[in-house]
Parts: sequence; structure tokens; C-alpha cells
Amino acid sequence: MNHSVYLSFHVEDAESKRIALLLSEKLKLKNYTVLSSNFSLNFKDSVQEFKKKQGQAEFVILVLSDRYLKEKVTMSEALEIMINPNFEDRIYPLLLEDAGINDPLKSIEYLSFWDDKVKELNEKIAILANPAYAMGIYKEIELYNEIRRIISNLNATIRDMYGIGVKKLEEQFFEPLCELIGKYLTPNSLESESEITFVFKNHEEFSSKLKETIADNLRVGLFILGEKLNKKSSIYDDFLLIKGRYSRLEGDIKSGILTQKDIDIERARIQYALQSLLNDLDNMDLILN
Repeated sequence: MNHSVYLSFHVEDAESKRIALLLSEKLKLKNYTVLSSNFSLNFKDSVQEFKKKQGQAEFVILVLSDRYLKEKVTMSEALEIMINPNFEDRIYPLLLEDAGINDPLKSIEYLSFWDDKVKELNEKIAILANPAYAMGIYKEIELYNEIRRIISNLNATIRDMYGIGVKKLEEQFFEPLCELIGKYLTPNSLESESEITFVFKNHEEFSSKLKETIADNLRVGLFILGEKLNKKSSIYDDFLLIKGRYSRLEGDIKSGILTQKDIDIERARIQYALQSLLNDLDNMDLILN
């Protein structure tokens, strides 16, 4: 059975559609099943059933444009994707030039845009003499507030991921992105690299063993910590930030934009950050054997 990749994009935005179609062709050449509401939803199909499939796709690519971030339909789609568990690990936001959500000032503009939508509806409801049967309007306000929330989440996700520009990805016919998807969908290849049986009784023993592993192989150390760290742990978000830094480093290495000295410095910084994180571990943070 082929792995599935979901493409989310604004179908009426010409550049988004162009990129999505090119990417779709590349993914099909790699034998992935490509899903999208713009490709896969036919007349009279169940929208709710498709939304479930959309959220459960094995990997998701968001082609983010200015129109995408200001459109209720596309942002509702992003919301459906992001309410699923571990969405950070299986999502890749592909940022087009006009989106700018990684710019704090532009991000504030998008938050203000949805704030204005909420304000407008609240003002309209306030003048109703009889607010009965206005539940649909209240649900719309709730949706806009949720969209506002996920804009902040998207901003953080983009900031934590390595980034190769869309133009550079297109020049390489999206090969680096396909490699990233392949790594995510075949994690066992990483597990076999380690050849480590990690048996431990408490967090002190785990930290000690993992620090040795990190010194030898940072990638394997990140993989093991990700497997053993409780996702409800107070330090899990810090782990995701470190993991994001390492992903960015891998991407920069592939794109050839760093010197060996820069690579060594950043790898040492990530190792230090990870070892510092291990110093804060306790048994509650781990899934004990």
C-alpha cells in the first residue's frame, strides 16, 4: 500500500496551484498517493468523511500564500489537520513569497485580520433584538478564534523547521522535500542505524547513557529521546525546538549553504542544548521500560 501525502493549497491562487500541481506530479513519481480536497473531492462526496481522511494523512504539505491565510475554507482545512496528534512531526509548511507569516509584523497583520472578523460578527450580533437561533454565528466566531490560534502555531512550526526556499526546491524538482517525507515515513531505517538497546531503570541512568550516544551520534540520540520522552512532559516543547534546529541543520547541509566550520559549531550547540535538557529530566518525563 502506497504512503499518502495530503496537499493543502488555495485553488484560486495561481502560484499556489502551480506549485501544488508540480509537487503532486513529483510525489506520484515517487509512488505516493496524493490527496487534496482540490483533487479528490467529487460532487456529493461526504465532506466530513473526507475531512477525517485529510487529518489522518501520513504526511501533510501546506502551500501557504497570503490568500490561504485569509480564507476561511483553507484555514478550516489547516485547522482540521492541526488538531490531530503529533501534527508537528508530519507537517511541512511550504511558504510562498507573499505569505510572510514568519515575519512577526506580517504575522500580526494576519492576527489582526481575523480579530477584525470576530469584531465584525460580535458587533452585528449585539444589534440583534432577538439573538435566538444565532448559534451558527457563534460557531463562526469560535471558528475565527481557532484560526487565529493556529496562525500562532504555524508561525512557531515554521520558525522551528529548517527552510529551503520554494524557488530552490523547485529548481531541484522538490527532491529535498521528498527525502524529508521519506525519512519520516520510514523511521525504522534510523532505528536500525543505532544498534542500541536502551534499557534503563530511572532518569539518571537514561540521561547518562543518552549523553554518551549524543556525543557519538546526535541524530540517533534525538531519535531515542523522541521515542522515550513523554509527550505530556513539561520539557517536550523544548525537545521539539531542539529537534527543529537539527532538522534545519540537516536541510542547510543538503543545500550547501554552510561551511564545515559552521556545521561543526551548530552541531556542538545542539549537542549542548540537548545535554542541558537531559539535566532537567526526571522519571515523570520518560516512558519507563
